[in-house]
Amino acid sequence: LAHARPRATALGQRRQVSRRFEDLPGARALSRSLCCLGTRSPSALHLGLVCALVPVGGDSPAPMRAMGRGLAPAPWIMGLLVVGGGEVRPAAAAEPYGEDIGGGCTVAAGEGLQCPSPTSVKQRREQLVFTASGSPCVRHAVEPASPFFSSLVLDADGRGAVFDGAVGCSSAVSAPQGPLQPLLPSEDLAAFECREGAVVVLGEAALFPFLAQLFEQPQTTPPCAALRGLLVATNSSGAAPAAGSPLGAAPQAPFEDLQGGAGYPWNAAAGYDLLWRRFDFPIFKLSPESSQVAWQHALHNRDKQFEWPLYVATLDTPMATEAAGTPSAAECLDARTCDPVGGHSAWAAMPPLPRPARGQGQEELAAVELWLVSAQMDTAAFFYDGAQTEANGADGPLSSLIALLLVADALHAHCEERGFPACDGAWPAHKRLLFAAYAAEPWGNVGSRRFLRELRDGDREGGFLDGLGDSNVEVVLEIGAVGLGGLYASAEAPQFFVHCSQEAESEAQSAPCGNLSGGASGLLEKLVADSSQASQVAVSNVTSSLPPPSSLSAMAYSDKDLLKRGFVFSEDSSALRNPRLYASTDVLAQEDSPTFGSAPLPSQNEFTKSVVGAATTLATGLFSALAGEESLEGGKVLANGTLAHELVDCLLQVSPGLSCPLVTQYVSVAGTPTQRPTHYVGVALTDGRKPLIRSGLIPRFVWGFLAERSSRTLDNAQSCTFDGSSTYFDGIGSCQTQQGETATSEDGIACIGPGTDSNPGVCVNASAGFLAALSLHISKGQDGWWTYTPNLTDPDPVVCESRWPSSLDQAAETFLKDSTTYDNIALATGLSVAAASFIVFFFGENIVSRLFQSSTA
Repeated sequence: LAHARPRATALGQRRQVSRRFEDLPGARALSRSLCCLGTRSPSALHLGLVCALVPVGGDSPAPMRAMGRGLAPAPWIMGLLVVGGGEVRPAAAAEPYGEDIGGGCTVAAGEGLQCPSPTSVKQRREQLVFTASGSPCVRHAVEPASPFFSSLVLDADGRGAVFDGAVGCSSAVSAPQGPLQPLLPSEDLAAFECREGAVVVLGEAALFPFLAQLFEQPQTTPPCAALRGLLVATNSSGAAPAAGSPLGAAPQAPFEDLQGGAGYPWNAAAGYDLLWRRFDFPIFKLSPESSQVAWQHALHNRDKQFEWPLYVATLDTPMATEAAGTPSAAECLDARTCDPVGGHSAWAAMPPLPRPARGQGQEELAAVELWLVSAQMDTAAFFYDGAQTEANGADGPLSSLIALLLVADALHAHCEERGFPACDGAWPAHKRLLFAAYAAEPWGNVGSRRFLRELRDGDREGGFLDGLGDSNVEVVLEIGAVGLGGLYASAEAPQFFVHCSQEAESEAQSAPCGNLSGGASGLLEKLVADSSQASQVAVSNVTSSLPPPSSLSAMAYSDKDLLKRGFVFSEDSSALRNPRLYASTDVLAQEDSPTFGSAPLPSQNEFTKSVVGAATTLATGLFSALAGEESLEGGKVLANGTLAHELVDCLLQVSPGLSCPLVTQYVSVAGTPTQRPTHYVGVALTDGRKPLIRSGLIPRFVWGFLAERSSRTLDNAQSCTFDGSSTYFDGIGSCQTQQGETATSEDGIACIGPGTDSNPGVCVNASAGFLAALSLHISKGQDGWWTYTPNLTDPDPVVCESRWPSSLDQAAETFLKDSTTYDNIALATGLSVAAASFIVFFFGENIVSRLFQSSTA
């Protein structure tokens, strides 16, 4: 009982028991004994003695949560406990940290854990129980009936053949607890054996290999059968984090399987196939400061050869889906224990589209030819807020998003210089660029698939392009990862490759992609022909049924004809160049020109040079293909290098992050929970086309940036009428039409600006908007709650995130603990003394009462 973590209801019952007995003769000592039950302490014997020897008056201080999530003595009683013992026994420090780890304690070389004399119960608890800071592993729920997951979640040898829909980490309702065991970088992972019931401390470099090894071992002899959890230590030395991707070797396998193809091993070198796995234990990623203490405690246990007392860890991150027994997406949505993963994609047309809202431009609209230029907007998150704290996804989705924004800016500036605002008149009037930034792509490509579905329904009333549909799409250009184009290249200029599928290859032609449609073929020729100081572009010769991991591949499942109209532009040739795709370690190097072995990180300068080269090549190729070669006059459409550095600072650096001046031109960051770049899409707040005001900042910034770069200035320029009571973000504020009516999105007028009292924004002519990045099977019912509607004719991945506890402040804790046998003996002794004291006080009170009555008589 001394080390148990009782539920709140049990604690409430104990409080009630103590109150019932409080009015009985001699019951105050017993009440104090009951108060101490459930208290987690280094010594139950001390609690028994203290509770027995100190009587409690009716006006004594209430019990406090001093030693854990049980009850504890009042502060003045705890003072006796401190005098009696229970001090933290320091372990030898492995490195000279000298860091303050809480409670005023520091870790110093050769001196172990040093703590000052406590002045309060809270400080004493901080010294006895170390609360680690960090981030727990995310638990998701998917719908196992979806064909998308059939080839992902089942092991090749048939293990785990019954899949209930739960992926990610287990977070048991009863917090698992076990002694800390270190897995040092120097140890042979294959020979490592977990101690029974241990919580293993390991570095980031060993995490993915360790987890992959658990799945590779035969089920009959698992290497860590009784593993209680993992603590992942991070470093703050500036060294490059380990290479490794949670994706599988063939990330496109689900879509290739559905089309009858074989999975091409794009990610064979770095893929560990962990993103869609289930782990039956919690995993907690520690901050660098907490990592120091965890290593010290684990090494202390190893030096003592795991003889008690030992440092143990408690990992308490109870998840609602597990507690309620609702592992699948359909079950947890019905039970309201999860929320769907999703957000909002952003789009903008350049030049703005003709608007038939008031009976004008119907014929012109029907003739529009769309050139879709797209990129992903977010990355996966193995840990709950890992994508927030590390601002990861540099070479993955974020390099493609930054390149997309640079292309829009370069075309805007190039056209403005030549007297074509928003490129209106720079190329034939029926052609439009449609920029799209997809959200929620790591989770089954739900953003791009939803975009295609809305586009296919666009010719219906209420379509987001007011009459345009997928038949209007002539070209699909997807910008893939482009941040490492120069890091591994032997040439001076960054190198990029164009990928198409076998559907776009002609048997009569030896050249790949020879069967692309006219517009796509012409654009590809322009891109490949542009081999200059900006970048070098070649067509990949990989024979694959689909391009590298991309939105185009997911969209092609619903519309295979897109493969003849589109291709992917990326840094990858025959394999993914980024060894950290979708990992929290996909970050920029802290120093220029890093020399971190075979998998270096790009510095900001190297990253920016590569992205600017890609954007210049793409902008030049697009303008040349749309307007004609002669329109360039021998020049290029140059991407803005200064803007590229600003975008990197805003989207990939913790400071200044989203509080940078560029972002605050378009959105207000005041009152947001964090201004750190958040690249995990999170859970959806609404299924409509307008995000909530409190939704993510990055989609709103991308919308504002694209809308402004693709807009025309109105003849009667006006400020927006800011409405601070608005719930949704649709270009905050309102504008007036020439007829004096309140404008809507159908009028092609948008408000660009942060929407604050001091800067409400300006009204412009723009065709821009949002689309829900949400599974086609998820919608909000009339009661405001999410509902799941299966549709086997158009199967779509469904991914939900389990609801979390209200607070994770004490999710991971370590403390020194004696063996269970010792604790039981100590508790029994303490209770015996408490019982004896109760008897003494009971009879002693009667004797004193009689003597008092006799004396008064």
